[in-house]
Amino acid sequence: MAKSGALHHPVTTPNLDRLIAELDADLDRRSHGFNWLQAPPALRILVSDYAIDAAYTCRHSLREASYHLQEFEHAMTARKRTYMAYARNVPSGRQPEPHDPPSNKQELEYLRRDVNAVGFFRAIGSAFDNLGVPICVVGGLPISIIDRFTFQKLRGDAPGIAKKLTVAEQIELLTTLDSTITGAGPIGWDDWTIEMRNMLVHRPRRLWIGIAQPTNRQGRVESISMDFFLPRSPEWTDVEVWRGMTSLVEALLPDSAADTMAGVHASAIQLAEGMSTALLGIAAARRANNALITQPNIQWRASTIPKPSCSSQFRGYDSDESKTSVSHIIMSAADAKRAEAASVLTPRGRDLWPDWLAQLTSSRKSTP
Repeated sequence: MAKSGALHHPVTTPNLDRLIAELDADLDRRSHGFNWLQAPPALRILVSDYAIDAAYTCRHSLREASYHLQEFEHAMTARKRTYMAYARNVPSGRQPEPHDPPSNKQELEYLRRDVNAVGFFRAIGSAFDNLGVPICVVGGLPISIIDRFTFQKLRGDAPGIAKKLTVAEQIELLTTLDSTITGAGPIGWDDWTIEMRNMLVHRPRRLWIGIAQPTNRQGRVESISMDFFLPRSPEWTDVEVWRGMTSLVEALLPDSAADTMAGVHASAIQLAEGMSTALLGIAAARRANNALITQPNIQWRASTIPKPSCSSQFRGYDSDESKTSVSHIIMSAADAKRAEAASVLTPRGRDLWPDWLAQLTSSRKSTP
């Protein structure tokens, strides 16, 4: 049993931890960005910093998912307890019905369940998408990592990318990606997980379906087994699925929601660990031979100078900007090193950027 205050589903990622540590060590304050990455300075800085940030975010997202899973389990335990207390007062032979409208206590139980289910899949989706960034950067893959990049996009584009590659390490990386996903869980686990995230975050949510199995004794409910189950095809709406079913149960996965989520969490960790091992290998190869891979310009957007947009017009709800007029900013040593390696901490460092951007623009004209 987990200690009080500890996560019930520990996140142990030694390979991802090592990858983050090695990428941190490869950041060079003088050459800026990863010292083995062959690219114009602006591109080297941008993709190096983004890759490290994404690796950190992947690891943190896996921990967030663990926390949400733990809280979801607690919410389900509380919900079952409340339902049991109600069902005991229902005569034998009669189906217990939920209170309508729900009490304040029930409403909070529903919210706690839903908030943590959504939070779990949001965090797992974030871990996927952020894992894709160091795969592309360290692997030097010719795909944009900034414009609408997702793990699904990487997976979908991988066969076409593989046909264009000539470096054995890059081809092996994509092969490893496919085999690692396949080996991390049941067939289709990754696609189902992303579709579940997309449904919960972007679309109307599928109906929660609970299944209760009461045990009666002397005309009263003595005990009750109750659980919630997740949909088999979250990309479809309820009606689209139900119209082809003989029973609503057919639309559900056989595992309880908590068991399905625990399985997804374990599979996601296995995926992150397997790909981190592969990336450690290709990073070592690039350190040994800087010319092994030339970083594709396509990885970053064509315009590296932010342009005015709808979001840039937002200035917050308090127009008093004196609150952000400070003389010191608190940041960790690791973040300070990132800022130094990006040459953005001092006016002198920032003055180098116009020339670097000009070099990147020139490079784009000659190479993709």
